[in-house]
Amino acid sequence: MTVAEDLTARLARRLATSVTGTASFPVRAAHEYRPRQLARALVERIDARHLDMTLAEAAADTSWVDELDADTSLLLDWDGASDPAEPLMAVLAAARRPGVAPVLLVVCEADAPAGPVVRTARSAWSRQFERDAADALTRVCRGWAERVHDAVAADDLALLDLFLPPMNGPDIATVATAALGREVPLEEVLELPGRVPAVTGSVTGSAAFPPALAAQIIQVSMTRDPSRTVSLRRDLSTVLTDQDLDIIARDRALDFCAPFVALLSTTELASLTAFLPHEVPLAWHSLHEIQDYAAHLDRATRLLPEPWLRLLFTTTIGNDALFTPRLVEVRDRLMLATSRVQVPSTDQVSADLGEALGWLDECFRDLNEEAARSFRLRRAFKDEAHLLCLGMMGAADACLALTRLSDAQACLNKAHMLVEALTTDVREAPALLTGLPARDALMAAYAGMHERSETFLEEYEMCAARGGVREPEPEHVVEIARRFSAGAAPYPVRASADLPANTQFTPLEVQAEAELILAQRGPQAAVEWLLTLLSRSQWTDLMPFMWWPDLAMLALLDLREGRADDALARVQGAYLPQEVRLLIDAGAALVRGDAEDCLEAVRGLVAARSVSPRVTLIGYGYRVGAMAALGDPDLDGEVAAHATGWAANPALVAVLPETARARVLPVLEPAVAGKQGLRLSGGPAAAAVVLTPRQTDVLERLASERTLADIADELFLGVETVRSTSKAVYKKLGVHSREEAVRTARLSGLLVPGEHDETAGQR
Repeated sequence: MTVAEDLTARLARRLATSVTGTASFPVRAAHEYRPRQLARALVERIDARHLDMTLAEAAADTSWVDELDADTSLLLDWDGASDPAEPLMAVLAAARRPGVAPVLLVVCEADAPAGPVVRTARSAWSRQFERDAADALTRVCRGWAERVHDAVAADDLALLDLFLPPMNGPDIATVATAALGREVPLEEVLELPGRVPAVTGSVTGSAAFPPALAAQIIQVSMTRDPSRTVSLRRDLSTVLTDQDLDIIARDRALDFCAPFVALLSTTELASLTAFLPHEVPLAWHSLHEIQDYAAHLDRATRLLPEPWLRLLFTTTIGNDALFTPRLVEVRDRLMLATSRVQVPSTDQVSADLGEALGWLDECFRDLNEEAARSFRLRRAFKDEAHLLCLGMMGAADACLALTRLSDAQACLNKAHMLVEALTTDVREAPALLTGLPARDALMAAYAGMHERSETFLEEYEMCAARGGVREPEPEHVVEIARRFSAGAAPYPVRASADLPANTQFTPLEVQAEAELILAQRGPQAAVEWLLTLLSRSQWTDLMPFMWWPDLAMLALLDLREGRADDALARVQGAYLPQEVRLLIDAGAALVRGDAEDCLEAVRGLVAARSVSPRVTLIGYGYRVGAMAALGDPDLDGEVAAHATGWAANPALVAVLPETARARVLPVLEPAVAGKQGLRLSGGPAAAAVVLTPRQTDVLERLASERTLADIADELFLGVETVRSTSKAVYKKLGVHSREEAVRTARLSGLLVPGEHDETAGQR
């Protein structure tokens, strides 16, 4: 036996279990899969005798009917090109004469394309085949229905099975016993596939008609015996709405496990709903609610963070008498939060959030204590802990919306600790395990800690790859994190203002995009972007206070351009976090020339422990501007102290007023500092400097990293002359070192970045 023959025999052996008891079975594949050989091996395993012919031959010459009996199968070879409907109808009509329903195997060797386009070609051909075959399927099923109807109608259990969705054997037996008024044992259900033609059976013990065939048999039954059909359907409806009858395994399971559906990925949720029957009796409450949850989650009003919405939806499904007390309290608190979040007072919202954080922290401690003192945890412990982590993740989103960043990070840290303690795999709770690193990456990027953000982005990619999931919300969060980390790099900005409006993270995405636009295109383009998006905010589901990041960004841009009064007027009466309002006050004082007031405001700002690093970096920039205005001798030390932070976050330098930006720009890379949104209106202070020809020659050679002795030899000057000329250049540029002089000269246009390095290196 060859390898191909051995594989064919093995596959036929596996398929025989599924084919046994079916009325028909198509075998269609490309020639390299040996469909004809497989079909013959398959039919030999399920029947001792079969008739082998082409579909066209069987339709044209029906003499084979004389050889037909109840144990004979038909193996028909279809060419794959002609319409199979009419020949199949002719074969079925001919087979009706002996009064038997032979197993029908139709085999087709597809003329499939080869090469690199095989997948695309096959996919396109298959879709076309499905469209062309739809009407043919209906006609064939109608023919089968007319043929097998009498056999089905004679068996009351088979007739009842027509109206049932796919169910397991015990459930069918329970339903049938109540609906038919007689005891229907499980054995009778399991015998149904072999007793009635066209009923599909499997090793799991389920029995059901193919849906298209069931629909046609019901239509025939309504025509031939409408009274019996309607009566049976009415009795069945009565049974299925009896709350005391234990028939709905999936519905009853959802009664107590519905909250854990919140942990499923979007793909898993779609698979679950596809598994559920499309037409669900109204009494099956949990199944109805799960279908509604899956259909409307992505369109739900975003009054609460998505993790909380998931918990709210799923904890209102099922029987709360079967929930743990903690899950019942989760539901009650979320329902209260839905009503409280719509109040106009952000102080009340913040207070409610603080209470929620306290309760979550108490639950976190209780779960940790239970895990520490119990060797064997209760069965629902892990699932309940996962739901608590989902609640923590939602709390982090709420804290981020109210710029309580330290609280948000604390929530994420606790969720991480619990997940790690439980050794949870991403496949157990994909919505949770992909959501946590995505939010950590955003928190780090928003704070300006981009290396930390990159670490979490790598963790997210690992989780997504291991779990095979790409959830819409984590993907959105990750994209925002990447845009915050892009800074002034050549990262593409959006060509339009079409952003997802129904998500809590949209205001942050608008801010991240505005910072990119500011660095690459300048302040005017950034202002236009922000105003365009804010004008659309009233048509979103987000609460007005959620748009504070973009309002604050507009105020900072006003300060950048020296419009202190406009900045203060813009935020008057609007919700702003206290530290952001203090930051704007510090910037306004700097712009108005009140350097002492600016320094006082910055001192109060940086003294708070919970202030975001991004806010303090801007505040330090304002302090540099105020120190420069006062002639503070510690100015250089202040710039050096924060140089690393500014170099990693050039977009935060871009929002500084020109007096502060001029002092900070030298710490940036020349290519970054030269971006349109960062450079000074007339270049740096050195732009108005006029150098003598000798000073220009020396400056050009200073950029080449040559020693003073080398420069002196090249210009035929003494070393002391070069040294004194260099000091004169430093004085004119307002700097104290060679590196600062070269950087400032490049920013001002006195030197073209890179040009003099190359020229000097060639001399």
